[in-house]
Amino acid sequence: MKKLLLTLGVLALTAQAAFAGEATEATGVVGTKGFTKVCDAYHQIVAVAVEYEKEVAAPEIGAYTVIDYDTAEFREAFNRRDQSEAPVIAVYTNDAPEMREDKESVPGKYVIIELAPIAGAVEEDGIMKPAYNAGVCTWRRKTEAGEDGADWRRQDFSKFVITQTEDVLGTDGEVVSAAGTLPTLQYDELTNLQVDDFECAYFDLSNGNQMYYCYYLPEDYDESKAYPMVVSLTGGGGSYREQPNGDPLGGHLTRDRGAIAWTEADEDVIVLTPQQSNSPYKSTGDDVMEIVYYFLENYSVDPDRVYCIGSSAGGLTWSNVLANPEYASVFAAYAPCNTHFNGAQTMYKEEYDVKRMEETWGFSSYEDYLNPEIEKPEEEYYEAAKEALKAVVDNRIPVYVWHGFNDETAPCGRGVTTYRLLRRIYEEEGLSEEEIDDLVKIYLIPTQEFHDMGILSYHMASKVAVAHPEFIEWMLSQHK
Repeated sequence: MKKLLLTLGVLALTAQAAFAGEATEATGVVGTKGFTKVCDAYHQIVAVAVEYEKEVAAPEIGAYTVIDYDTAEFREAFNRRDQSEAPVIAVYTNDAPEMREDKESVPGKYVIIELAPIAGAVEEDGIMKPAYNAGVCTWRRKTEAGEDGADWRRQDFSKFVITQTEDVLGTDGEVVSAAGTLPTLQYDELTNLQVDDFECAYFDLSNGNQMYYCYYLPEDYDESKAYPMVVSLTGGGGSYREQPNGDPLGGHLTRDRGAIAWTEADEDVIVLTPQQSNSPYKSTGDDVMEIVYYFLENYSVDPDRVYCIGSSAGGLTWSNVLANPEYASVFAAYAPCNTHFNGAQTMYKEEYDVKRMEETWGFSSYEDYLNPEIEKPEEEYYEAAKEALKAVVDNRIPVYVWHGFNDETAPCGRGVTTYRLLRRIYEEEGLSEEEIDDLVKIYLIPTQEFHDMGILSYHMASKVAVAHPEFIEWMLSQHK
C-alpha cells in the first residue's frame, strides 16, 4: 500500500509539474487530436488520439494520465474543483486517428486514449460533486471579468494535461517516445462526435433580427420520404447573450442532449434547435415558429409528426407558442422539462411553491402534492389556467411532464400543476381515464437519479428525459 501511495504521489507531482511547465515533453510525438461528445451528463472530451512518428506497440492502460487544472463551474449546485483526473478506460493502437468500437489494437502509429463519460456523484466536505469533471467542454464561468449567464464552448485546453507516464515502444522493441507530457489539444483540431453532424446558420427573421439555429438531417435524407421532426429549445443557459467571459454561440446544442439524443432514435428524425436570444434582442415564440414553418415548407417533414421539447426558459417559450391555436395545431406532442405554462404557473400556496421541495418539505412522491390544504383557492388560478391550456386541450396535444423534486430554479409543484390541471380539464370534458392517461403523463425525478447520472443541477430534467429510451419511443409514437 505504501508503494502504491508513493507511486500515486509521484504521478500527481509529475502532473503538477507538467501544468507548471516544468515537466519534459514526450519525444517522438507528432501531435494530439481530441474527440468530444455530449454525453448524458455533460459535453466532454471522451478520447484523445496521439500520433507518433512511426508505428508503435500498444501501451498498457496505465501508460497515460489525464488531469484537468481548469475544471468547470456549472450552476449554483456545483462546487468547483481545483483539478480533476479523468479515468482512462481504454488504450489501443490504430492506423488512423479514430476511435474503434471494439477498442482492440490494430497496427498503426496512433494511440487512442478513451476516457470515461462523467457519471455518478460524490460528497466532498458536505457538497455533492460529479465523480469527476475533467475535460468538460461546455460551461459557464465566474471570473474577474464578470459572471456568464449562458454556457459556451471551451476553447482553451492548455490546462488539460495528458501525461505519458512511461516510454512508448515501437514494434521492434525500441523506444519511439520517451515519457513526458503530450502536446496540448487545440480547439480547431477537435472532432465533435454527433455535434458535427448538425448544420448551423443564421436565420433572417421578418422583424429584421437574426436567430442562430442548428439542424440535423438523417444521413440518408431522401426528399421523397416524410420524416418526423423534433424541435428542441434548451433553457436560458443555452441562449445567446452578450457576456464578458465567452461567446455562447452554439452552446444551446452542447449544454444538454435535448436535441442530439434524437439522432440516435430507432428511426430517422429531422432535428431542429433554434438558439433563443436574450441580447442584443429578446427572441419570441413567433421567431421560433418562423423557423419551424420554414422547415415545414422546405424539408420533407411529416406534418402529422412534429414534436417539441423545452427545458426551463425554452419551455416558457413553448407555453406561449402552444397558447396560440394556429401554432398549437402544428404539434403532435410536447415534453415540458423543469418548466411550466405561463398563465398556469402553480396551484399551490406560496409556502409550497418553493425550490428544493424534497429538502424543504420532504416531498418525494406525486402523492405528496395531493393534499388540498397546500392548494390555493380555486378562484385564484383555475380559470386563468384553463385559458392558458385551451389550445393544447383543443388540439389534444399529448403532454409528458418531466420535473425534479429538488429543482433549485423552478419549483417541482409547477410541473405537477401542469399535469393535474390538464387531467382535470379533460375529466370535465368527459374523457375516460384511459384517454386521459394517453394524453397526459408525468415523471417526477428522484434526486438519486440525478446523482447516479452525475448531474448536480436538479433543474436539468431534460437531460434525464432524453436518457430514457421509453420517452423517445413515446414521443415518436404520437401522431396528430
